[in-house]
Parts: sequence; structure tokens; C-alpha cells
Amino acid sequence: MSAHSATSADTVRTRQDTDSADTSGHRSLLTGADLLTGSLIHHHGLTPEEAAQAVLQRRRGETGPHAHLVDAEAAALLKQAQALMQAVIKAFEPLARAGMNSMAELARAVQSAAQDTGEAPTVRPNRPAWASPYGPPPRRTR
Repeated sequence: MSAHSATSADTVRTRQDTDSADTSGHRSLLTGADLLTGSLIHHHGLTPEEAAQAVLQRRRGETGPHAHLVDAEAAALLKQAQALMQAVIKAFEPLARAGMNSMAELARAVQSAAQDTGEAPTVRPNRPAWASPYGPPPRRTR
């Protein structure tokens, strides 16, 4: 086993332990860190260890030799995510508009049906709301 394989296996094992043990919502941070790490490796030729270290340093608020690359890649990933979300919103807009129109039509139909019945409003019962319509409970005998 090479030194790179051992390091990667340790990283994976540590990341799995962290994922399963951490239930405070930081799982999305790990995913973001993974995206940044992969982007740094792919776009800038950093080694996996260099990229992971650079991302970790930025998460801690520290500076390092690749901090500017992490910042640039984070901005690029956010821009891509924003473009994707805008495309999704644009794609679902006609569906949402059709749903709103259908609901408005249903509301008008229900309102029209309620007015067409012409029935008198329901008669109020001659008892308080807390009283049983079946009368008082039977008395217990010993």
C-alpha cells in the first residue's frame, strides 16, 4: 500500500466517523468542503492533501498558500449553485402558475356552490358547547 493510499483511507475513515457521529447539521459543511476540495484538485492541480488542508484552513479562518484559490473556487461554486437554482425556479414557474390558477378556480367553485344551496345557516344547539347531547352521565351506585 502506498503512502497516498494510506492517507486517503485514513481520511475516508475519519470522514465516515465524523459523518455518523455528527448530528448537529454540519453534514452539509462536509459536502461543501468536499466540493471545494475536488474543485481545487480539478481546476488548480493541487494534491488531495493540499486541497483538503487549504479548505480546512479557510474553515478555521486561517490563511495559507492556497487561501486565495479556496476563496475563488467557493465564489465560483456559489455562482454555479445560484444559476442552477434560478433555472429550477424558472422551470417550475409555469407549473406553479397553473397550480395557482387551478386553486383559484376551485375556490370560486366552492364559494359558488355554497351560495347556490340557499339553505339557512345551521341552527345553534340549545345547550352549552361543553354539555353532552346525550344528557348527564348516570349516577354511580356502590
